[in-house]
Amino acid sequence: MSARASDAEAVTYPVDLHCHTTRSDGAWSPEQVIDHASEIGVRVLAFTDHEVGGDAEVVAAARARGIRLVPGVELITRGPRGEKVDLLGLGVDWSHPAMSAHAARNRRAQLDWTHAMLPRVRAHVGGDWELAPWLQRVGHPFLHEGNLYDELVRRGHLSDIAYEDYLATVVAPGCPLHVPLDRLSAAEAVALVHELGGLAILTLSDLAPERWADVVALLCRAGLDGLEARNPKLSAAASAQAFALARARGLLVSGGSDFHKPARGPLARTGLTLAEAEPLLARLPAA
Repeated sequence: MSARASDAEAVTYPVDLHCHTTRSDGAWSPEQVIDHASEIGVRVLAFTDHEVGGDAEVVAAARARGIRLVPGVELITRGPRGEKVDLLGLGVDWSHPAMSAHAARNRRAQLDWTHAMLPRVRAHVGGDWELAPWLQRVGHPFLHEGNLYDELVRRGHLSDIAYEDYLATVVAPGCPLHVPLDRLSAAEAVALVHELGGLAILTLSDLAPERWADVVALLCRAGLDGLEARNPKLSAAASAQAFALARARGLLVSGGSDFHKPARGPLARTGLTLAEAEPLLARLPAA
């Protein structure tokens, strides 16, 4: 199977282990994502919202639609050189006290980021940037980088810049709208995922390929469980390299669409076949 599954394969053998909802920076509610997943034939789906968990009701709702919902979380962490390193926790216990504690810590950090970001946007972009109506639109008490991107696009400031380019040229360290955000180290995030009872999966799509080996080696010493070897941002060659690295290290492989909203790419456009996913799924708590 190629790194980018055909539409037919994605519908026939869909396992999508990387998906976001309105609990973080996704555009669709958990129920909307489940409904759509059912319509397109998804069999296994992970909700991996940023820094927060979910609730048992959505697991039951997915089961009623014939979908195995894997409770997950995405942790944006600090790598060994200070770079952004994203880690997925799959099969975590959303009700664990450590999940609530982390979500509260992140909420405070994200609020600080939101209030520090506004003056920079006003200074570098100009215009009226009132926080209250913006928060009302996104439905959260704080903002994510994705919310800033959406608002800049809505106002016509980034109409021709893709989200990945925005991350690299607008909000990355040294860029005009960069605001530091307090993060766990990648190794600390692995430990947190294990405390939550889950598997720690490193996403490779935002890491330079020449950094993969070093970061993977570091996190293997911390107990890393697997790699996200298939993601819309990875080329076929990069995906093959990721699969090979996982085999060499004896790591599990995961894959997913990183779905946020249809405009940024459809649900289950990338993922795993059921056969590819079986080793990982077998390590998760019973559905």
